[in-house]
Amino acid sequence: MQPSISEQTQFYNQYWSGLKPFGSYKVARIIKILEYLNVICKTKKKPEILDLGCGDGRCVAIWNEFGRACGLDLSDEAMGAAKNRYPFLEFSYGDATASRFPDASFDVVVSQEVIEHIESQKLYVSECCRLLRDKGFLVLTTPN
Repeated sequence: MQPSISEQTQFYNQYWSGLKPFGSYKVARIIKILEYLNVICKTKKKPEILDLGCGDGRCVAIWNEFGRACGLDLSDEAMGAAKNRYPFLEFSYGDATASRFPDASFDVVVSQEVIEHIESQKLYVSECCRLLRDKGFLVLTTPN
């Protein structure tokens, strides 16, 4: 049985308490996403980017170098810490399968290692599609 959203929030609040260093796997993933963003920026200048399931927000600051980036995560504590660390960026707390962003808000949705934690993966992908503008890009990674 899948934990409730409240239970998941509690888990991720504990998980994101404290800044953890990037491991080599995460660094390699970030480099690959940067390569994709370089290609995307050849056709979409200054894209609007959403990091869906952004954790502590550090990658949102990196993506922001390519356009205007913001992040959403289920951990309200991680979003509070991200807002303090990066006050010039927008961070929102919420459910990645039912965000409060309007339809077609983003040119790019980045999703790193999130989908495998979602019970209804179809709903998650549908939300990503809803959020993307016409000819938008979904950059999705998973270890599975």
